[in-house]
Amino acid sequence: MDSRVAEGGFGVVYRGYHLGLAAPIAVKILKRPSSVDADAWADLVAQFLDEAKTIARLRHPAVVNVMDRRC
Repeated sequence: MDSRVAEGGFGVVYRGYHLGLAAPIAVKILKRPSSVDADAWADLVAQFLDEAKTIARLRHPAVVNVMDRRC
């Protein structure tokens, strides 16, 4: 990952480069606030994965393509 692009309450987006595809990418990483307990964290991770699935189905020039998701 090259540099931070944006940061929100629960995540950070970094600029990166996919070596296998030889293409620029964005990497979104969840950050876990200390105030979030284990159950709430599990819910946030589930929401993050649902978001990735939803965005992966969208096709529009203004919407990023989801290439992978991991936890």
